[in-house]
Amino acid sequence: MWSRRKAMLTLLAATLAKSVAAQEADPKETPLGHATLLVTSAADTAEFEKLLREFCAAEHLKLLRNSRIVNGRLVLDFSTSAVEKTFFSATNDPAPGSFDIYVYSRAPRESWEPFWNRLIQHIRQGVGANRIFVSRW
Repeated sequence: MWSRRKAMLTLLAATLAKSVAAQEADPKETPLGHATLLVTSAADTAEFEKLLREFCAAEHLKLLRNSRIVNGRLVLDFSTSAVEKTFFSATNDPAPGSFDIYVYSRAPRESWEPFWNRLIQHIRQGVGANRIFVSRW
């Protein structure tokens, strides 16, 4: 009984963490940009989190972090507070060897794209260009 309750509370916490960052975005919206960061170790994951924290501090954003266990492995979800109707999120679910990074915005491209470009550049400088792959829709 307790493990079922704990699982439900964990799921609820994960859902709430994602919805806090998405408060200005319509859940039906699709991401405007996507990048995949390859990680091969816990040290890579820690470095990515450090880079996110640095970026958020420089941009005056709040970084939200949620962790949960899925099939015996640690899943991390990160999201930023919204600025100019724009926010970023990152997760290593479902792929344990990578983080998917997304940008969402209701602002015009010329407003959100500079934030996105600065984030990607900061990550590239920290981990190397050969570990991050960017795509846009």
